[in-house]
Amino acid sequence: MVKCPACGAEVTDPSLGFCTACGAYLSAQGKAPAPEPAVPSDPVEEGAWMASAGRIAEATAAWKKRLYAEPRVSDAVYERMLSSLTEGMLNYPVSAQSFHAAGFADIDMMIRDRELIPDLMKRLSSSLGVCKIQNGVLGLAHPYMFLLIEAFSAYTDIRELRDLCSEAAVALGNMIETAQGLPNAMPGKKPEPLRCLNAYLSFTESLRNEAAKVSSSLPSERLDALADEWSGPAAPPYIIHVRAAFLLTLRSLTAGRFGTSHLLKRRDGLLRTFGEEYSEGTKKKSA
Repeated sequence: MVKCPACGAEVTDPSLGFCTACGAYLSAQGKAPAPEPAVPSDPVEEGAWMASAGRIAEATAAWKKRLYAEPRVSDAVYERMLSSLTEGMLNYPVSAQSFHAAGFADIDMMIRDRELIPDLMKRLSSSLGVCKIQNGVLGLAHPYMFLLIEAFSAYTDIRELRDLCSEAAVALGNMIETAQGLPNAMPGKKPEPLRCLNAYLSFTESLRNEAAKVSSSLPSERLDALADEWSGPAAPPYIIHVRAAFLLTLRSLTAGRFGTSHLLKRRDGLLRTFGEEYSEGTKKKSA
């Protein structure tokens, strides 16, 4: 009996090429596992090796060693980072906790003249062709959404965040359209992949609308000043409202009709609080 390398579940039909429990692809069907290679000593290759294996937090920790010494990376090194992260996220389930531990916002800000989070989001959204089941599309959407949340720690220009949310809404719409033409490998499991994907889209649209409201309500000079005020090594405090709003979106997926309505109202309230706190800026808060 073949076991899934990602979640350990028994795969009853290895010929499918993927695990019906978590959607991960099988890389060594029916073969004895190869000896685990030695971890490379070079920080870039060490990080790429970890990332390809789905060990995202360990990968970013290795890369930070390199970036502390030299924050500029060549095109080849940057491509190595992007491709290995994409491979790991497509082949292994990644939790919100591991994303938080990885500190994507920190590493994004450390790399000069690059935009790691948006670039990685584009890599994931352009990889829809590898998904053969709805569960696989959802598995791709999980890290995509985690990256979108992390972007609100890394970037402080609300106009850039508005545009990123707009791009994410289009990408999620494409994911939903793709998933609608694919089978659900676990039809009895709740919540269904399509319901989750639609919830992700709803959250992203609400987040975009709040960012757009802030962008349109203030003059460009004030928006420039706010982007500068909120920038810094520490995560801006308003990120807690965005994360909490996303958590309520996830909780709404397993709630009844009344519970879902209540949770989504609370979600939208948190997003309004985010917009209000962002608009106040740091100077008013410290006054």
